[in-house]
Amino acid sequence: MAPRVLPAALVLTSALAVAGCGGQHRAVATDTIVMDEYEFVPESLTVESGATLTVLNEGDIAHNLTVERPRGTLERSRKLIGTGTFLGKSKRRLKLDLPPGRYTMICSVPGHRRLGMHGALTVR
Repeated sequence: MAPRVLPAALVLTSALAVAGCGGQHRAVATDTIVMDEYEFVPESLTVESGATLTVLNEGDIAHNLTVERPRGTLERSRKLIGTGTFLGKSKRRLKLDLPPGRYTMICSVPGHRRLGMHGALTVR
């Protein structure tokens, strides 16, 4: 019996599906944000006012966590607080001295927001 040959499109689709699942299944503590190229995990977070977040850059390049007033996902707003930009494989702490409300988390490194580094932060 001759071996079956899968169409190249099916092989590529399967590989992309497996590769795309990597960041989706990470377990993260409720006071931790993980940054990677180009995502935040979790993408949405609810915390108490005054909480301190641990911000881990697990990427290979520099990122930051900037908190802004909510607007459109890709629209720039005024920075309220943030970590500053720091290299991969390191972490920072960020105290959330914000009033209760909804905010946008972004990486303000040029181009990173448009590549997917944005999320939602709710402060109670």
